[in-house]
Amino acid sequence: MDGHGDGYWHHGHGFPVLGWLVPLLVLALLAGLVIWAFVGTGARRRTVQQPTAPPAASVDTALTELRLRYARGEVSREDFLRISADLGGPVPPASPTDAP
Repeated sequence: MDGHGDGYWHHGHGFPVLGWLVPLLVLALLAGLVIWAFVGTGARRRTVQQPTAPPAASVDTALTELRLRYARGEVSREDFLRISADLGGPVPPASPTDAP
């Protein structure tokens, strides 16, 4: 022998994979943690920034009640059209019976 041990393990001929496997695993673990941290905070940030459902259209209870009364036959068509216009509701198209 040359005086440097058994000559096999000390010259890098044993298991060279073990020399770089542990640092590679540590690096992969650190990279995974960094990616997990960015993805995790990004998902939380997107959740906070997403708008909620659009606000429901305001319901005019007076017009709703008028429509119900008209549907039940409690209000004539002429009264319905007049009151609906007074309340600012949409004006329905003229019916064929309204023609002169």
